Amino acid sequence: MAIQLRYSPAACMYTGQVMRGNWKRPVSKRQAHNLSSVDDRRYRSSFGCSHIVTAKLWEMCAEDLPAGATLETFHFGLGWLKTYGTEENMCPQLGHMRDKPPDEQTFRTWSWNAVQCIADLYDDVIVWGNRKQDDVGNRCLTSVDGSDFRIGEPSPFWAGWKSPKFEGPGLRYELATGCRTGHLHWTCGPFPAGAMHDLAIFRRWLKWELDEGERVEADRGYRGEPCCKTPVDEHRPERAKMLASVIRNRHETMNKRFKHFGCMKQAFRHGIAKHAVCFRAIAVIVQLSLELNQPLFEVDDYDTTNF
Repeated sequence: MAIQLRYSPAACMYTGQVMRGNWKRPVSKRQAHNLSSVDDRRYRSSFGCSHIVTAKLWEMCAEDLPAGATLETFHFGLGWLKTYGTEENMCPQLGHMRDKPPDEQTFRTWSWNAVQCIADLYDDVIVWGNRKQDDVGNRCLTSVDGSDFRIGEPSPFWAGWKSPKFEGPGLRYELATGCRTGHLHWTCGPFPAGAMHDLAIFRRWLKWELDEGERVEADRGYRGEPCCKTPVDEHRPERAKMLASVIRNRHETMNKRFKHFGCMKQAFRHGIAKHAVCFRAIAVIVQLSLELNQPLFEVDDYDTTNF
């Protein structure tokens, strides 16, 4: 689905008030669009995305939220994803958003409603077929890698949860980023971080989504798979290797976008099923940010048609 950049006046006015830190004085639509970079940085640090992305999310979610939902309660979910604080700590911090702070049950209900609604946008925002946008005939249309995220120790103990990346329990997800688009086009997971290797995940799912003759850029962990172009391929020209290295570096930047959110950076406390919902919600937020105002660095000259 192509994202149309339309601003909701209500969302812009409200997020403008968030960024100004002034809840009593109205903020016009024009003022909301002309907020300073400092205001924008402060807003991102609290909610994980720009006010423009929030406005778009609200526009897409408003009709599907339960009766009584407001843009204010929608921010509960964004703030929880970003900071992943406890309810005891977050409710007093939200006191300036209303006459009195929300109680913990109210915060829990509305924040989770917002997260679930954002996650439900996944199939409309993360589109595998969009990897072919701006294609010039390359065999590799995406880069693929796995990313591990911390969780609390599941019970009973099982060594398969242990991630080799941070020597603790974790979940692994597979992400695919467009080589030409720089957008997120695929995620798969969660899997036990110590029991499912990146290549095993690829061979079980994404490999069968590729077109005939299509390949992916990947790191050394995928060596030996004919569908994956890796740094150990000896017959690739030097320029192709250089471009592939840049693409892999950009993919690492994509992984970091997810870990800007506290619930993906900290050890997750709410169970595996809810981790999957939060991951999908953040995937939607990251992709909308890429499309609207926070793209990854460009690799416009990625063209391996002659290699």
